[in-house]
Amino acid sequence: MDLDALWKVFQELFQNKTISPEQWKQILSEYHGDDYKKYLQFDEEKYARNYVINTELFDVLILCWRPGQKTMLHGHPKDGCFVKILQWEITETLYNADKKPLRTSVMREWETMYNHDSIGYHILENASNRDTVSLHIYSPGNYKPCLL
Repeated sequence: MDLDALWKVFQELFQNKTISPEQWKQILSEYHGDDYKKYLQFDEEKYARNYVINTELFDVLILCWRPGQKTMLHGHPKDGCFVKILQWEITETLYNADKKPLRTSVMREWETMYNHDSIGYHILENASNRDTVSLHIYSPGNYKPCLL
């Protein structure tokens, strides 16, 4: 499956609004392409958010991370955020509503994850010494991080 096919699946599913996070993770697990590479743009100062698709229903972005780059503590209201690691790994630290750390985990290449405010808030970080690339899907579209 390439990004165009993935986009068509997203479009159909977001119109129905009947898909669970587990189903989303399954769909994302089917993507193993390298056509994401045309969206690679890194920034030396902060992680780069590169738009692939921007609609009212959903946004698809390729995030490019240099070693040591990370997000601020943030949440995902509405339908949450789906992530697939395309290159190397990302460390996620999950926090509760009181901003206390709950757990830290490492997501490796081709793994998927889902986050929503009901699960907790998080920080994503490239804690490695290699560049990392991740695919992010937000719904609804025009997502702005909910910083805490």
